[in-house]
Amino acid sequence: MITLSILTSLKYAWFVAIILFLFRTFHEADKYVISVVLPQILEEFQITYILAGALFTATTILSVVFYPVWGYLFDRYSRRILITLSGILWGLTTLLNTLPRTFTGFFITRTLTGVDNTPPAGIHSLLSDYFPPKKRGKPFGLISAVAAFGALIGTIIGVTIGYPYGWRPLFFLTGGLGILLAIAVYFFVKDVPRGSTEPELSGLELREEVYKIKIKDLFTLIKKPSLLFLSLQGFFGVFPWQALTA
Repeated sequence: MITLSILTSLKYAWFVAIILFLFRTFHEADKYVISVVLPQILEEFQITYILAGALFTATTILSVVFYPVWGYLFDRYSRRILITLSGILWGLTTLLNTLPRTFTGFFITRTLTGVDNTPPAGIHSLLSDYFPPKKRGKPFGLISAVAAFGALIGTIIGVTIGYPYGWRPLFFLTGGLGILLAIAVYFFVKDVPRGSTEPELSGLELREEVYKIKIKDLFTLIKKPSLLFLSLQGFFGVFPWQALTA
């Protein structure tokens, strides 16, 4: 049996951080591979770049809708189970995306991949309970690197698999990786009580059900000026990056 002292040890914490890093890296890679094989998709379905742009927009909108939903769930239920679920959804929706033979079907199934684009909230929350405040910088930096590293990996996979074999085998690969990594999270990452590494809670008996957010708490949070400022900063900071990668 894995005890709390073992779970919260830094050695095991880094093991968890690496698993979650791999999970996020290949999740990001899965989002980028479509850009590499987009010419193949345009040719097969005989569509324009405008319709392809509408596809990316629809997927992004669905992700935006589900971000607060997943965030709420991560604050109330098992983060390990929810990260696992997001990985299974990532795998299944990507595999489903290989089946359509019409652009309408492809549009619907690709848009559905936006449902699972929200594990970062749960991953950061979980890592906060594995690492004490003074040791969170490095693991958070590692997880933050996945955006750029995932784009690089996605491009490499797209070129080496997508170019010679086509976009469907490529999606089979990335979808399969999603399910495998979800299984890895389920079996090798353990939940720890919220606040496990907070000095203020040291010595207290922590119970998972005590620290759960309520719907009314969300409205209290969004009224805080500092949170609104950070959200606006992030919102406008995304534009240059998206313009370069579009």
